[in-house]
Amino acid sequence: MAIKTILAQTKEELEMGALVRFKVFADDEGSLIPSDFPSGREIDGFDIHQTSAMIIALDADEPVGTVRVLLENREIADRNGWDYGLDIETMYSLRPYKDREIAIAEVPRTCVIKSHRRGPVLMELYKKVYQFCRDADVTHVCGSVSTYSDNIKDAEIIYYLIRKKGMLGDIELPRKESHIKSEGIKIDQYPDLDDSSPDTIEKYLKRGDELRLPGIVRVLSNLGVKIVGQPEYYRKFDRYILPMSLELSSIPEPAKSYFESKS
Repeated sequence: MAIKTILAQTKEELEMGALVRFKVFADDEGSLIPSDFPSGREIDGFDIHQTSAMIIALDADEPVGTVRVLLENREIADRNGWDYGLDIETMYSLRPYKDREIAIAEVPRTCVIKSHRRGPVLMELYKKVYQFCRDADVTHVCGSVSTYSDNIKDAEIIYYLIRKKGMLGDIELPRKESHIKSEGIKIDQYPDLDDSSPDTIEKYLKRGDELRLPGIVRVLSNLGVKIVGQPEYYRKFDRYILPMSLELSSIPEPAKSYFESKS
């Protein structure tokens, strides 16, 4: 499988990325309601700004994955009273980064179609992100990691396991509001646990049973990603998410050399 990544430049290429996002989030994962997107494309207002970039992964010219990169946008920041003008600031404050004068970009909307998730697509996308951000003098990237659940119990268990494994960063981003889905919950990733209290989790683990983290969390931890805040319910995607951060200079080998290598 020879995967090629491109930086979308034309309207047609931008539409390719929007189509992939819809396919993944609506068809593959069921986190979007298709009837809410009659065009069959997942787009929002951040896609139109000059500080936004869309990276697309192609397999024999067929789009199979995409990720968006958002650079700091002073116009959006000033209009909304934010620090960087990034999408994640609708839910979390990035003031801890601003206080440290950190040059940060956001990498939302990372997605790979189901048929290609076990191949090199995700790492090729991250490689392009790394090189794009490096060339833009960005030192850190932030974003959100899906828990793949609409259940606060699942999200809190995942956060507890992440903390237990030492995957929390030295910064915690404050939530602007705390939203909890209380009705119509469809997912229960840990049905053997009645609640998410530390006592319940530890009793379960002491029995020798395993509680697995979502695959994407395990992948990102191998790249040095840290979780930097409590879970929050993302209404649009009907999923709880966790804010994440990565200092580009801290990416471990062999990933760092891979990201630095030419395509």
